[in-house]
Amino acid sequence: MRNRHRPHDPNQAEFCFSETIVIHCESCEDIFERVSDVPTARQLGGTPKSELELAIEIAAACKKAIRESGLSRDQVLDRINELFGRNGPETAAGPDDLNNGSKPLSLPMFNHYLSKPHEYKIQPWLLQGICRVTGSLEPLEPLVSPLGARIVSAEETTELMLGKLEAQIRESRRLKTQLAKQLAARQAG
Repeated sequence: MRNRHRPHDPNQAEFCFSETIVIHCESCEDIFERVSDVPTARQLGGTPKSELELAIEIAAACKKAIRESGLSRDQVLDRINELFGRNGPETAAGPDDLNNGSKPLSLPMFNHYLSKPHEYKIQPWLLQGICRVTGSLEPLEPLVSPLGARIVSAEETTELMLGKLEAQIRESRRLKTQLAKQLAARQAG
């Protein structure tokens, strides 16, 4: 049996691939331009934040992350103590005891870190623990934003890499077209 050409249905809408590709390329270029407009640390200049300002911003970001996680401070603290193996005797750990992994961090001390950053600066291990337990990277933002950097998740990193890859593909296609035109011009001439 022979395949016969079926007539085009007049009610079927036509799809213009070239317009769709142009729109996609324009949106990719727009995204690329917006991403490349982010200032670098050198361009930002200005004076760095004071130690106290930084400590206050980190504590505020930690409190916000805890609040938005839906967990109580007790729950967050228990998970941090478990995460770092601080399941030792029930003694109150103070600022001098934090290097001893056997003593759990107490709730009063945890509250001091979050409420009195001018006296009790949040330690790096505690900052990491809060980020892990709450699932938020926001407490790290005050550390990197003055440098012109941003904290991005693994998913956002993948999206950025895809965007850069698309830009490289577009540039490769442009170069290929340009070289093909040059070759055709040489062969014609």
